Amino acid sequence: MFAYNTYQLALDCGRRIGSGAFGTVIKVLSSISTGEFAAKGTKKDLFHARCKKYSLSVTWDTEATIMRAVGSHPNLVQLHEAHQCRGWQILILEYAESGDLLQHIVSNSCLEPQEAALLFAQVCAGLSFLHAQKVAHRDVKPENVLLKENSHGSVAMLADLGLARFCQGGCYSLVGTPQYRAPEIWFHKTTTCNNNGYDEMVDSWSAGVTLFAMLAGELPFDDEDLEARICKGDICFQESFQGQPLLDLHHVICCLVVMDPAIRFSSEEARTATLAYNLEKQGS
Repeated sequence: MFAYNTYQLALDCGRRIGSGAFGTVIKVLSSISTGEFAAKGTKKDLFHARCKKYSLSVTWDTEATIMRAVGSHPNLVQLHEAHQCRGWQILILEYAESGDLLQHIVSNSCLEPQEAALLFAQVCAGLSFLHAQKVAHRDVKPENVLLKENSHGSVAMLADLGLARFCQGGCYSLVGTPQYRAPEIWFHKTTTCNNNGYDEMVDSWSAGVTLFAMLAGELPFDDEDLEARICKGDICFQESFQGQPLLDLHHVICCLVVMDPAIRFSSEEARTATLAYNLEKQGS
């Protein structure tokens, strides 16, 4: 039994529902309110050791600080409480009963275009909300998109803001999952900012790779010569979409996976284009 201020949280059979480089997520129940929650635990000494190893400019409480600062959004996992106790930080988060987007892709091999468009538009809405406040997520990928159900259907929510940061002054750290990492992160600069770092547009690239994975069931960049291929923008539809007609969604990918961030689709532009695809399909 955990006791944090007004929360009395009982482990749900100790079931772990997620883990990452910095912490573990466990499903929990509250004895004073109905519903289920997710408790994300991060050990302070492990966090600092990882940050030192990878030269990361984030602090132990960055995730909670940013989540409190940006506020709530339907497509962003909600933070309920944050506590520090005995060298651990515990975040009490919204629970997503349908798992993550990667699990959903794998279980279906790939997603039908209309479902992919519906979920992706929501991912872009969450990103647009962050970007409007000059926050870069810096680790957009299917594992960090959680799914839940409501009366209107599936809801996609961005999660894991552990690497997020405010980017008004530019970002420089080599962060994120390599297969989803934008070229300017590899370069530690953008093609337009004269070594002033990179900004939230790195998330647009990662979103494009995520949409590719949703439609193809695989990644556009494999581990062989990964950095070189990404830095050349070497993406090919022919192999991954054999026998499939080219869709407007493929055009969205092409506008996101663009070397120059100055002409790359923003998250809001991607959301608008994806919604247009949905409306077109509903009308046909």
